[in-house]
Amino acid sequence: MAKAAGLDKAVLQNSLNNFFSLIGDLLQEGPNVEVDLHEFGKISSINKNVIYAPLNKQKPSAFQGKQTVKSLMEIGGAAKLSASA
Repeated sequence: MAKAAGLDKAVLQNSLNNFFSLIGDLLQEGPNVEVDLHEFGKISSINKNVIYAPLNKQKPSAFQGKQTVKSLMEIGGAAKLSASA
């Protein structure tokens, strides 16, 4: 991973350790905490249970304009098929 990013392995390892330590600190702040990682999804802590929710790139964005019910159902059906595969 460090080689692909063009970084020294120690620098990348230290950055990742700091990143996950910060997330751990944020999740301990209260009983219900959500950390938005933008394109990497969300990490939520609900009563000390940690849940990771990846970003669904197939889900239509609210900024894309109007969506038809049919297109939303097709997207939902595709998500069910890929989850069962």
